[in-house]
Amino acid sequence: ECNQLVSVSHDRQAYVWSFVEGQWLESLVELRAGKAATGVRWAPDGTKFVVSTSAREAIVCFWSHDNACWVSRKIVSPKATVMDACWHPCGHVVLVGGIDRRCFVAAAHISGFDEQAGEFAGKSLEGVKVGE
Repeated sequence: ECNQLVSVSHDRQAYVWSFVEGQWLESLVELRAGKAATGVRWAPDGTKFVVSTSAREAIVCFWSHDNACWVSRKIVSPKATVMDACWHPCGHVVLVGGIDRRCFVAAAHISGFDEQAGEFAGKSLEGVKVGE
């Protein structure tokens, strides 16, 4: 059980809400997005999430134990506003869809964070667009 929610909005910020001892505690996530966030989805294992933006970006966020904060990494920049993103069950690949009716498959494996890359083991795919 993860007991966390994530919210995004037009102010280009995200918050992760954790339910601890009967109350919700918030953690700010600095997305570094140029425009409004349009959607957010947790990865299947609940350790990271992807944010879609109107700045034509998909951003993966994860908790950095070393820095004790949420870290964001841009993974793909299509040519139109990103309306939604959907995780592959393995948690290493994201399907990103834009308002131009195009979809991209992007690698979302974070080096040094994700333990197993499965079929992507040994490959540097961080932020690489796998297909269109």
